[in-house]
Amino acid sequence: MDERLRVQLWDSDRFTADDDLGRIEVDLKHLMKSEETNGKMHKRCDGFRALKKGQEMPGKLEWNVGYFSKTRIQDCQLKQQTYDPEVRTMAQLRESVDTATANKLREASIKERDSDRDKRELEQQRAQELKARQDNMIVSAPPPDDYPSGILSLVVHNITGNKPPVVT
Repeated sequence: MDERLRVQLWDSDRFTADDDLGRIEVDLKHLMKSEETNGKMHKRCDGFRALKKGQEMPGKLEWNVGYFSKTRIQDCQLKQQTYDPEVRTMAQLRESVDTATANKLREASIKERDSDRDKRELEQQRAQELKARQDNMIVSAPPPDDYPSGILSLVVHNITGNKPPVVT
């Protein structure tokens, strides 16, 4: 999808109407994939744009923005998770998943045979079980210290410029 992040800024006046200072738009794909913003905050300075295309607005926005994708479970989270106290390492998690997967397949009377179909079913079941257990463990553990929470982080530092001229 070609979606965009739009930051629209207004001043706030006590006795007069609030004024539209302008807006800034950034391509979300760019934020998600750029080395500058993927997994870290990036300082930007952008000029305002008017609602009507081609019309300039005075002023700039100094801000930081970053995109943080959903992370896989970290070693520090495995050690602290409360979902399954017997699992503290990735190797233990994989072993636990393999055992649970084999049990589920036996219950469903699916036997591990040499057919490609059975192998695909077993791998699919393992992947689903691993994902479900990781998700439960992530929920039961505190977030890693070196990962900010959230998906999109935005910090406004400074708004500069004049109000747009009044047209009479």
